[in-house]
Order: sequence, then structure tokens, then C-alpha cells
Amino acid sequence: MYGWLHDAIAGGAEVVTASRRLARELQLAYDRLHQARGTRAWCTAPVLSWNDWLAARLDAAEFSRQLPLRINHNASALLWERCLRERIDDGLSNFASLVRQAQDSWQRLNDWRIPLEKLSDYSRSYDQQLFLLTAGSYQRLLGQRDWIDNAGVAGAVTGLFEAHALPVPRALIVAGFDRLTPANEQLFQVLRDQGCDVREPAAGESERNIRLTSFPDAAAELRAVGSWARAQLSDNAALRIAIVRAGLETHADEVARLVREGLACGWQYGDEAHRSAVNISYGRRLADYPAVAVALLYLQWLRTGLTTREVSVLLRSRLSAAEDTAGRSRLELRLRRMPERCWTPSSLVAALRGPDHSEDSQRWLKSIEQLVAMRRRMPRSASPAEWAQQIDALLAAVAWPGDAVADSEEFQLLNRWRSLLNEFAALDLVVPKMTFAEAVRRISTLAAECVFQPQSAGALVDVLGALEAAGMEFDAVWISGLDANQWPPAGNPSVLIPRSLQREFGMTDATPGDTLGFARSVFDRLIASAGEVMLSWAESGQDTELVPSPLLDPYLGCDVGGVADPGWHAGSLQDSQRMGAVMQDPAPAIRADEIVAGGAYTVQRQVTEPFSAFAHGRLRVKELTAIETGLPAHLRGSLVHDALHALYADNPTLKVLQAWQDRELDERISAALDAAIRRHTLHADVKQQRLLQLEHARLERLLRRFIELERARPVFSVAGVETSIELERHGIRLDLRVDRIDRQADGALLVLDYKTGRPKNLLNRDGNPADLQLVVYASALGDRVAGLALVNIDSREITYKGAGSHFDKNPQQLAAWHKRLTAWEAQVDDALRAVATGDARINVLQTASEGRPLNILSRLEELRHEL
Repeated sequence: MYGWLHDAIAGGAEVVTASRRLARELQLAYDRLHQARGTRAWCTAPVLSWNDWLAARLDAAEFSRQLPLRINHNASALLWERCLRERIDDGLSNFASLVRQAQDSWQRLNDWRIPLEKLSDYSRSYDQQLFLLTAGSYQRLLGQRDWIDNAGVAGAVTGLFEAHALPVPRALIVAGFDRLTPANEQLFQVLRDQGCDVREPAAGESERNIRLTSFPDAAAELRAVGSWARAQLSDNAALRIAIVRAGLETHADEVARLVREGLACGWQYGDEAHRSAVNISYGRRLADYPAVAVALLYLQWLRTGLTTREVSVLLRSRLSAAEDTAGRSRLELRLRRMPERCWTPSSLVAALRGPDHSEDSQRWLKSIEQLVAMRRRMPRSASPAEWAQQIDALLAAVAWPGDAVADSEEFQLLNRWRSLLNEFAALDLVVPKMTFAEAVRRISTLAAECVFQPQSAGALVDVLGALEAAGMEFDAVWISGLDANQWPPAGNPSVLIPRSLQREFGMTDATPGDTLGFARSVFDRLIASAGEVMLSWAESGQDTELVPSPLLDPYLGCDVGGVADPGWHAGSLQDSQRMGAVMQDPAPAIRADEIVAGGAYTVQRQVTEPFSAFAHGRLRVKELTAIETGLPAHLRGSLVHDALHALYADNPTLKVLQAWQDRELDERISAALDAAIRRHTLHADVKQQRLLQLEHARLERLLRRFIELERARPVFSVAGVETSIELERHGIRLDLRVDRIDRQADGALLVLDYKTGRPKNLLNRDGNPADLQLVVYASALGDRVAGLALVNIDSREITYKGAGSHFDKNPQQLAAWHKRLTAWEAQVDDALRAVATGDARINVLQTASEGRPLNILSRLEELRHEL
């Protein structure tokens, strides 16, 4: 491949490519050729992309003459922002997009050598007039500062060659240009006039085997592509294989996954080499990489504060502080139990200071304190270069990006981040001073707009977009996605330049015919890039029938591909032979020194799902508290429990409750709510404090209604609130806490449990407890229990759902109360005996949502498939 390259360079030619990707490809090809010939040392190939070649020419001319100062793309964008803000409100939701469109339109005007005076003759609409005026301001600003942007570099270099201020190369090979702009042609013509041999690479003469096929859908097509590539490489591992995919930029990850399915079946089981076997040419935005996202979160934290969810990410991340995250994970669990709010670094450190003295948690908290101290010492404003240094120091303070040794891709990512900081520092020329908030906002914007793809050394197959493959040569290429919806691709004319002007100057995509002609030339070039060519399209997509692209018409008579879809790898395992029986590994019996957690909930879990009781009670697995906006349900429930605890702390009798006058009742309720809410206001921001005030008002009305219902009950006295008791059975000791115990007039006990949210019934349709929680309490009390009740407390209604005294209306049920309670307590005893013996069976009848939290620990799904 690239047979022309060595002879051209040996003859003194320079090579200019349409893209940096092709420049790297040609440089590698040149190096491999010398390695194959046994050459021990050679000069670097004079191969540069168009933009790099222009920049090199300007750099060479700066030694001999005074030239305008060059500004980069980011500085140009900032100037466009400034000029646009003079005419429109920068609060526009798509302002950043407008800046990009203005830059693109300006580049096209320069590429087609169209002066603004010409543009003024055609501009009619408001947008076109706005662009014309803004472009005039931008052009004057460049002239006043003696600056030149990327759009003007080609014209400047052309002028230098015309003035004989630059040495003219003997020959210039122009590679990979599907379309030459007037700026290209003008510069090349100036070189030709001065004796330079400007030409395209000689086309290779070889026979091509072209095959055409289709597949039911895109997934089948891409799996087949991977299978075809595997077959090609099995015959010759040295082949250069490429897959060209239309619309790659919008579905890059999905395309890579499907191609891997066919190329390396079961790649999910392998190491990183299996994943990197497919190299996707389209990268991700820099801000989407976890390391950069974490860095931006730290910087944002010093500017505006972070939500609980965002701080949670920092606490769990290994990309800062120590690699060990056990202590920080405990801090994160504490954070989840606090009201969701916007945290400043100082408020978070104050909230999380506590009993956890693990090294990694203390190291992280100290690093945050150091961040705060550094932020306080920062100036109000500084130059971008100074902010770049400060930001580097801030991230170093939190040990970003962590202690782990970086692999090749991570190393490249860190280098790209440092390059981004350098690009930001170069804005000094345009913005001498800015605040820290402006600096962080600008860096975040740069990271969001920068597309980065690390270079991978182990790729077997390259997946490219149609334009990215320009000028490249392969042994075999598969061009996929050739349905009429995707190929030819839709045109992209400038919306800010009048269409009539675009047509007059023959600009890109000015007419449908231009778009079709360009697509045809790109398609023909792709077919000419390899000797073995596969063409394919999907027959359906998104419930729509698809037809082949009209560009495939000349190839409809080609051989049918004969490549089959290998299907999903997971599907091939369905009828596979078992490799061996799964060994039984029963849970051990309870030990004498073992403590079982979970209290009454462990008993209920043992009845409904023994494995859940084992996991939560004996393994002490805990479900994470969800981070919710506002006041989460568990917090509202805690406030009700805590307020009732404070209200009934003196164990009042019915007479005492009835004696509370309105004023006294209001004072007692208010005091109880203040006691319940006080600790939650310590770390609450203004929004949370307002929500707690509203909740205080809601609970005042709720507790007042509750007291009214309490006063209507038969005679009782409160025997205890939040009472701690123990239950010992079969070597198990459960620590229990009862919401409330009342004593009736006859001395018998009534056990109450408060429930908030959706109302619950104590008994099911069969007359048995739906939940054994209150029965567990009754078993532990060892006293005469006359009844059990759930007190449902909700803004809509307050209800008592119970059994026994005052609740059983049927005389026969009431007479049999103690017998019924004894039978229920026997269920509790049986459940505890099962826990003690190590019963950890899995209930395969539970729903998917019920079993999902413990799927990772159990064999639930496996057992379901065996049934």
C-alpha cells in the first residue's frame, strides 16, 4: 500500500494531507517500509496535514519578517462571542451553537474567497444581516489588533509565496482531498507558477472484487461485518482491514459493540485486548471521560457548590485522593442520610467531620480544606495563564487523578487535559484578565467541545466514517449502512450565508446536485481504496422498511456477499452442554458469638425470603439510601417518629391528653417538632430550611388531628416510647426498638407501630399478620399483650389497623385472641430456629424487582432458568 510514498519523498516531495489521521497513517507506512528494508535510521517523513503544513509555513516566515499574530480556534470563538454579545442577548439558549455556526460560516467565506462586501449584496434575512454586521466587527477587531485567525492562514501563506518570502518545495503531493476549495486551488496554483510540481498520488492499478449484500437490520449487518473481518484475519493476520460506517458519529459505541460481537465472540469474558481489537475513529467529548468529569466537578465546586449527587461521585471516585475508598464510602453513606442540598466545600467538611478516622477519609477531608484555603488566597481576577497554573495546583491538592498507575490510554487522556489547559492559557492574548468563575466556565466549555480519542496499538480492525477514510488504502474494506436514508448523507449548507451566494460561488452543499455529486465521489474513492470490497445495507430500522442507496445502482449486478450474521454470542450458549454441577455451599449455623442485625425485619425476611434474612441479618448487607430532591420520604417519616417520641416522652395518660388546652397543645406540638427538626437544619441550605419550615407547618396540622383521635380512644396510658427490648431464641439475640407501648385499663399491653406513607393493614385476607414485626415485639415483651396495631399517619387520613383488644369486632376472634397470638409467636420461633440453623434458601417465586437488590449475591436468575 501507498506504493507512491517512498519514491515521492525520495524525489524531494512534501506530502500534504486532508486530515491528521491520514498524515499519521502515511508516516507509519513510511516508517514500516524502512523497517522492512532493515534501515537503522532515516529522516522523518515530510508528511503534514493541511492545517499543520500552513502553520509550519507561517512559523518559517516569522524568522524573516513581521507577521500578524496568530490566534487559535478558542481565541477566535471568544472574539465571536464578544462581537455577537454586542448585538444579541447572550442568555439565548443556543448561544454557543450560534458562535460555532458563525465560525464555520466565516471559515467558508475565507475558503471560497468571498469578501464581506459581496455578502452585503445578498443578505436579506435578519440572521444573515446579523452575521454580516458581526463579521464586520470581527474583521475590524482582527485588523486593529494585527491578528490572524485559522480562517485567514491559507490566504496569508499564499501571500507569502507570492512575495517569494518562503522557499518553494520541489514537489507537493496532495493526498486525501475529496474537494479542493478556492483557497486550496489558489495556493497550489501560486506554487505551480513558481515551479512546484503539485499533484495527487498516483492511483494504484489493481483488480477489485466487489460484493453486495443486505441484512434484516443494522445489528445483524454489523455482527456480520465483524464475522467477515475475523475470517479475513484468520487467512492473513497482516491484512489491513477497515469498516466504513455511515452516521458513525451518532452511534459509535453501539457500532463498536456489535462489530466486536462478530469479530471476537464472547469478548465480554476477555481482557482489554478483546475490547481494543476494534478501534473506533470517532472519540468522545473530553468532558465525558470520567477523569476529566471528576476534575471539572472539583473546579465547579469552588465556583458554585455541588449537589449531594455530585459530591457522592467525588467521594466514591478513585480518581482523587487515595485509591482505597473504604473510609470515603462510609462518609458517602452518612451524606445520603442528610438532606439533599447544594454543598460548599466548607459546609460539607463541617457536616462530615465525625467519628470516622480512617486514613483515606481524613486525607480526603483535609484535601478539601486545602482547596478552600487555596481558593481564599486566589486573586479576584487573573490572566488565563495564571488561572491554568492555579487550576493545576488545585487538582494536585486533591491528588487528581489518583494513585493508580496510568495505562496508555489514561496517559494520553491526561496529556490531552494538559494540552487543553495550555490552549486555555493562550487566551491571554484575547482576554488579559478574568475571574475564577469565568475561567472554570471557559475550561468546561472547551472540554465539552473537544473530541478526544486515544490511539490504540492493539486494534485489528479500524471503524471509520466516510470522510475520515479519505486517502487511505486497505487490503479489504466493508462499507456498511448504505441505505437511502443514510447515503448520500444530508447536505449541510451554511444557514448564515445567503443560499443564492452559495450557489453562485459553488460552495459546499449549495445545491442538492452538489451534495449528491460529492457523495458519489466519496463513495467511488472508498471503493477504490481496497482490492476486496463489501457493500451492505439494512433492510429495516426503527420499524421502518429501508431501501438501498441509489449510489448502489451500478453494483446491483455484483456477487451476493455470502456472509452470514453469526447472531448474539449469548444465544449460542442456550443449548450448550453443562460443564459441571454447581457445588452446594450451605450457610453455616449461628455461632455463639455471632450478632444478628436487622431486628424484627430479619424475622419477616426469613418467612418470605430466607436468603434475604441471611444477607441482611448475618452478612449485614445494607441497601443504599436513595438521594432524593427535596425532603425524601424516609426523612419525612423520621420527623413524624421523632416528633411523636418527643410529644409522648412523659408517658401521658388519656386524662392528661384530654386536659391539654388548645394553647398548651399547640406549644407541646411545636416544641416536639422543633426537637425533631432541629438536627436536620444544622446542615440545611436556604432551600432545605424553607422546605423544613413547610414540613413543620404540615406536621403541626397532622399531629393535632392525631391527638384528637387519641383522645377518643378507650382509657389507656403510655407505658413507653422508643422502648429498647431484646428477644433471645435458639442462640440468637435480637435488639428491638418499639415505637410505643400502651397499657390499657385492665393492665394489658397494646403494642403500636407508626407507619407513614401508604396505609398498611396488620392482617391479610386470611386473618394472619401480613408482617410479623409486631408479633416479634409481643414475643419479646413477655407480658400480657392484649392487642397489636399499626398506626397509619398520613396527611390524607390517620387510621389504626390492628388485632386483639379494641380491634377484633367479632366476639369469637376476640375470645381466641391469645390462642391466635400464641400461634403467630410460634411462627416467629420457627423463623428464628431456621435463621440459627443457616437456612438461606432462595424464594424463586418473588418478582424480579423484589429479587434484584440481592441478585449479585444469590443464584436467583440461575435457579429460575433451571426450573
